[in-house]
Amino acid sequence: MQNEMPTKSNLIKIQQTLALAQQGYFLLDQKRKELVAANNIAQEKAKYLRAKLLAAQAEANQAFIRAVISMNPAQIELVANAIPLENKLQLSSKKIAGVEIITIDYKSERSLHYNLNNTTIVLDEACNQLYTLKKLIIEVAVAENTAKCLEEAIKKTQKRANALEHILIPRYKANLRFIQDVLEERERDGYVRLKTIKNKGNQDEQLPKTLNTSHEV
Repeated sequence: MQNEMPTKSNLIKIQQTLALAQQGYFLLDQKRKELVAANNIAQEKAKYLRAKLLAAQAEANQAFIRAVISMNPAQIELVANAIPLENKLQLSSKKIAGVEIITIDYKSERSLHYNLNNTTIVLDEACNQLYTLKKLIIEVAVAENTAKCLEEAIKKTQKRANALEHILIPRYKANLRFIQDVLEERERDGYVRLKTIKNKGNQDEQLPKTLNTSHEV
């Protein structure tokens, strides 16, 4: 970037720009720390829910194996066809550390959609495990999406902060030093010129007095 013209107005302008850049860096750094803290919480939550999901999946698999053993395949198929498709998922959004996060609202009643006379209690337990598993899948998806969005926000914030810290702020400081050096040099030169003119004026005033003294002698 080419240095600004070394004028007092540009000096004031760059001082103000530098102050804004430094303030912007401070705010971005604070936001980055806030995002990192929120992301750590989101990562821990996602890790906990993934472990819980794996355990629930194993329990659900075992429950359905027991159900298949206790009932014939035709009965299982009839029960499966009686369960309606899930249509109670609603998308919404919330903000975490200023970042908009898409969430899923899931409200489903644990109601049985099949004839209890043709099934066993083992199947009921398996269906309950399925409801738990479905709820955990949604919670894991939301938690992982939250962590992903926060990670992307951290990268963007860090990139902007780095641009201010390593490019713009040093550039403004260099321009500021350049203008200050030029203005100080001009001030020194002006002072020397004024001093020279003043000394020359004093010498011119002394010259007639010297000539008058010489004539009198």
